Amino acid sequence: MNIQTIETIDTSQILQVFNQSFADYLVPMKLTEEQLEFKMRSDKTDKSMSVMVKDGEKPVAFILHGKQMIDGKLVVYNGGTGVIPENRKSGWVREMYDLILPVLKEKGAQKLVLEVITDNTPAIKSYQKFGYTINRKLKCYRGEIIAEAIKQEAEIREVADFGWKKMKTFWDVQPTWQNSVNVLEEIKEHCKILGAFIGGQLVGYLVFNPEAKKIYQLAVSSEHRRKGIGTQLLVSLKEIVGANISVINVDEDSVAANKFLQKSGLKVFIEQYEMTRAV
Repeated sequence: MNIQTIETIDTSQILQVFNQSFADYLVPMKLTEEQLEFKMRSDKTDKSMSVMVKDGEKPVAFILHGKQMIDGKLVVYNGGTGVIPENRKSGWVREMYDLILPVLKEKGAQKLVLEVITDNTPAIKSYQKFGYTINRKLKCYRGEIIAEAIKQEAEIREVADFGWKKMKTFWDVQPTWQNSVNVLEEIKEHCKILGAFIGGQLVGYLVFNPEAKKIYQLAVSSEHRRKGIGTQLLVSLKEIVGANISVINVDEDSVAANKFLQKSGLKVFIEQYEMTRAV
């Protein structure tokens, strides 16, 4: 058996072990090579911080790590940990962490972040053994938008560029990794932005991926809420991509956002914990 970082590992080998590891997962996943490459890019995967176990030439386990600076700290995101079924009780996750944690520390990482399905008790217990604690609970939505805009409070139009300085002032909670500013900047050619304007001033926005039919961010300024602007944005989105849409990792503490999505016709299909630990 050989444990190594993955700078020289082909995507095809990462894909092989990824799909085998998640074939019997609570939510089975099978990616194409193109989908895996997009995931690794959007997770900001750093191959020098990621690790794989190989039995001869056969990959049997992996951890994919991405990185970004958040509030002046180098934060590392676990974009996937997997072991193929026949090797699950071989202790490879511990071995991989033993190899990679000193590497992360040497590179200046200060915090690790991951997400795990709330029903995956074995994985949660395993991560807790490695020092992770639950930071917050997240809800994932999908379904058909049933909302209809009755009021036309704002003008909705497409916006060419992210205006984060203004848009961040609309936030109540920090977005999760996959919806964060740095990630959206990385994949911005796959994103479109709808802006809501009153008197020429931006008062709300929606960032989405038209190909994946996925909402990344939706926010309205605090002084313009409960006026139907969020509904206007959703209805405009529906006109562009159709009614079926998904929203991943909405903070449970954002009560208003969760109520709004549910009222608009979307349903929770997965709940996850965001877990963190210091390096």
